[in-house]
Amino acid sequence: MSLVVRSLVLSFIAATALSALSGADLPDAAAAGSETAPVTSIPPLPALQAYAADQHIELGRFSIPAGATAARVGDTITTLVSLRKHGHEQQWLVLFKIADLTDAERASKPPPDLFLQQDNSGEPIQFSNAHRLALDIETTGPFSDQRSSPAPATRHARALMSLDFLGLGLDKSCRIWKERTPSLTAQTAPPLSAEESRAGCGFFPALMAFLDAAQTTPGLRDILWNIVQKPSLWSIVRRGGRIDTALYFSEIPALLNPAPWRSITAADVFRMPMNLRLNDQPVLRCALIVTAPRPPLLTCAGIIGIEADPPDGSAKHLSVRLVASRRADANGR
Repeated sequence: MSLVVRSLVLSFIAATALSALSGADLPDAAAAGSETAPVTSIPPLPALQAYAADQHIELGRFSIPAGATAARVGDTITTLVSLRKHGHEQQWLVLFKIADLTDAERASKPPPDLFLQQDNSGEPIQFSNAHRLALDIETTGPFSDQRSSPAPATRHARALMSLDFLGLGLDKSCRIWKERTPSLTAQTAPPLSAEESRAGCGFFPALMAFLDAAQTTPGLRDILWNIVQKPSLWSIVRRGGRIDTALYFSEIPALLNPAPWRSITAADVFRMPMNLRLNDQPVLRCALIVTAPRPPLLTCAGIIGIEADPPDGSAKHLSVRLVASRRADANGR
């Protein structure tokens, strides 16, 4: 599954989105999302609510500090992962907390900067990758709506993330694609400015950083693989056992009604639909809910929700939703 997650990002960058920025292979402008695209809201199960209360985790409480730009040690976000399958619900509570870098982490060499080439007409766009942060990740679950389920377990992990990439966020890219796509399909459309090109391409390193955290999260890879519609055995055999991965934009991003999100963020919120294909077969329909990555939401690159379901009509649905956030004070508390 980790290979699928990593390949998803690389194919996304190479095959789909950079061409979109230059005006090729863009979704039909008529498919642009409405201002009120629906988003699923799944309440926490009673057992999960009881656990959160016992651990003093205040679900539904969010920090929206005005003017905050820098991440702090102690910044924390809490997400609710819900998997509906065969008419039953399972849920996990996942905490992401910025931690102090260890001496070894500080001394380790950072990954190289990322260069993205929009097209053949200009210089590559450089994204710095010099600054990092450490995330302590805690997953507890599954909580179930069935009485015979085993007791939830807590697992821990640690991830070293690109602070620069997370800070780019995805919201600027969504805004550009929503506002500029109709003009980019016109014959006399003005080219993207350097600022627009950089903001649009910034989507990809931000998504890479987010998926790095996702694939480190205990249990999440198994949950995702559980909902993906598996490619046929014949398609794997034909490719010599290889699974080719591609992610496509299915619609223009939708600017959501801000009212339901005001407790989480004061910035605009977008819904970005995508389709995942394995071996040229559609296996997952998904959408990211994104906003500005202002701390403490910098921890998740401003991604505050994910929805996913297989395209075969089976009764499976995955929802990931931010349910709490806390801005640490200057002392990391």
